[in-house]
Amino acid sequence: MKKLFMSVVAVAVMSSAAFANPAVKVSENKAAETTTVRNVAAGQYNLRVAEEVEKDAQSKKVTRCKLTINLVNTSGQVVDTHVLYWNCYGANDMFYETCSDFFRATIKRYQDYYGNPNH
Repeated sequence: MKKLFMSVVAVAVMSSAAFANPAVKVSENKAAETTTVRNVAAGQYNLRVAEEVEKDAQSKKVTRCKLTINLVNTSGQVVDTHVLYWNCYGANDMFYETCSDFFRATIKRYQDYYGNPNH
Protein backbone atom coordinates (compact mmCIF):
# COMPACT_ATOMS: atom_id res chain seq x y z
CA MET A 1 0.00 0.00 0.00
CA LYS A 2 2.86 2.32 0.83
CA LYS A 3 4.52 1.60 -2.55
CA LEU A 4 1.28 2.32 -4.37
CA PHE A 5 0.90 5.64 -2.54
CA MET A 6 4.52 6.60 -3.30
CA SER A 7 4.11 5.77 -6.99
CA VAL A 8 0.93 7.88 -7.19
CA VAL A 9 2.77 10.78 -5.53
CA ALA A 10 5.72 10.37 -7.92
CA VAL A 11 3.43 10.42 -10.97
CA ALA A 12 1.64 13.50 -9.64
CA VAL A 13 4.93 15.34 -9.04
CA MET A 14 6.33 14.43 -12.44
CA SER A 15 3.18 15.44 -14.31
CA SER A 16 2.91 18.76 -12.46
CA ALA A 17 6.57 19.46 -13.18
CA ALA A 18 5.98 18.83 -16.86
CA PHE A 19 3.08 21.30 -16.94
CA ALA A 20 4.96 23.92 -14.95
CA ASN A 21 7.53 24.53 -17.69
CA PRO A 22 8.42 28.24 -17.47
CA ALA A 23 9.60 28.31 -21.09
CA VAL A 24 6.06 27.83 -22.38
CA LYS A 25 4.30 31.15 -22.88
CA VAL A 26 0.60 31.61 -23.28
CA SER A 27 -0.10 33.75 -26.33
CA GLU A 28 -2.06 36.89 -25.59
CA ASN A 29 -4.60 37.94 -28.14
CA LYS A 30 -5.04 41.64 -27.53
CA ALA A 31 -7.05 43.60 -30.02
CA ALA A 32 -5.44 46.60 -31.66
CA GLU A 33 -7.68 49.63 -31.98
CA THR A 34 -7.59 52.60 -34.29
CA THR A 35 -9.75 55.63 -33.57
CA THR A 36 -10.78 58.54 -35.77
CA VAL A 37 -12.66 61.55 -34.39
CA ARG A 38 -14.29 64.18 -36.60
CA ASN A 39 -17.18 66.65 -36.72
CA VAL A 40 -20.00 66.30 -39.24
CA ALA A 41 -22.71 68.89 -39.94
CA ALA A 42 -26.34 67.80 -39.69
CA GLY A 43 -28.76 70.71 -40.04
CA GLN A 44 -28.80 72.84 -36.90
CA TYR A 45 -26.74 70.23 -35.04
CA ASN A 46 -23.21 68.97 -35.34
CA LEU A 47 -22.33 65.32 -34.99
CA ARG A 48 -19.09 64.58 -33.18
CA VAL A 49 -18.20 61.16 -34.54
CA ALA A 50 -15.64 58.73 -33.10
CA GLU A 51 -14.90 55.69 -35.24
CA GLU A 52 -13.05 52.78 -33.62
CA VAL A 53 -11.87 49.65 -35.40
CA GLU A 54 -10.73 46.61 -33.40
CA LYS A 55 -8.39 44.14 -35.07
CA ASP A 56 -7.34 40.71 -33.92
CA ALA A 57 -3.68 40.92 -32.89
CA GLN A 58 -2.71 37.59 -34.42
CA SER A 59 -4.69 37.43 -37.65
CA LYS A 60 -4.83 41.23 -38.20
CA LYS A 61 -8.48 40.87 -39.25
CA VAL A 62 -11.08 43.43 -38.28
CA THR A 63 -13.33 41.95 -35.61
CA ARG A 64 -15.54 44.80 -34.43
CA CYS A 65 -16.44 48.36 -35.34
CA LYS A 66 -17.63 50.92 -32.81
CA LEU A 67 -19.25 54.20 -33.77
CA THR A 68 -19.86 56.84 -31.09
CA ILE A 69 -22.00 59.77 -32.18
CA ASN A 70 -22.40 62.83 -29.95
CA LEU A 71 -25.18 65.19 -30.98
CA VAL A 72 -23.91 68.73 -30.28
CA ASN A 73 -26.15 71.82 -30.39
CA THR A 74 -25.13 75.25 -31.69
CA SER A 75 -23.78 76.34 -28.29
CA GLY A 76 -21.42 73.35 -28.14
CA GLN A 77 -23.28 71.26 -25.57
CA VAL A 78 -23.67 67.53 -26.05
CA VAL A 79 -27.41 66.87 -26.30
CA ASP A 80 -27.37 63.12 -26.89
CA THR A 81 -24.90 60.26 -27.33
CA HIS A 82 -25.34 57.10 -29.37
CA VAL A 83 -22.90 54.17 -29.30
CA LEU A 84 -23.31 51.59 -32.06
CA TYR A 85 -21.40 48.33 -32.55
CA TRP A 86 -21.07 46.09 -35.58
CA ASN A 87 -19.28 42.74 -35.54
CA CYS A 88 -17.40 42.31 -38.80
CA TYR A 89 -17.80 39.13 -40.80
CA GLY A 90 -16.17 40.49 -43.95
CA ALA A 91 -17.54 39.70 -47.39
CA ASN A 92 -19.92 37.11 -45.92
CA ASP A 93 -21.82 39.74 -43.95
CA MET A 94 -25.32 40.49 -45.15
CA PHE A 95 -25.13 44.23 -44.43
CA TYR A 96 -21.62 45.72 -44.70
CA GLU A 97 -18.30 44.42 -45.99
CA THR A 98 -16.06 46.84 -44.08
CA CYS A 99 -16.18 49.14 -41.08
CA SER A 100 -16.03 52.17 -43.37
CA ASP A 101 -19.23 50.97 -45.09
CA PHE A 102 -20.91 50.73 -41.68
CA PHE A 103 -19.62 54.16 -40.61
CA ARG A 104 -20.58 55.87 -43.88
CA ALA A 105 -24.13 54.46 -44.00
CA THR A 106 -24.85 55.12 -40.33
CA ILE A 107 -23.53 58.69 -40.37
CA LYS A 108 -25.55 59.38 -43.53
CA ARG A 109 -28.73 58.19 -41.77
CA TYR A 110 -27.99 60.44 -38.78
CA GLN A 111 -27.32 63.40 -41.09
CA ASP A 112 -30.60 62.75 -42.91
CA TYR A 113 -32.54 62.48 -39.66
CA TYR A 114 -31.06 65.44 -37.75
CA GLY A 115 -30.72 67.57 -40.90
CA ASN A 116 -34.44 67.20 -41.59
CA PRO A 117 -36.39 70.04 -39.89
CA ASN A 118 -39.50 67.81 -39.66
CA HIS A 119 -38.05 65.08 -37.44
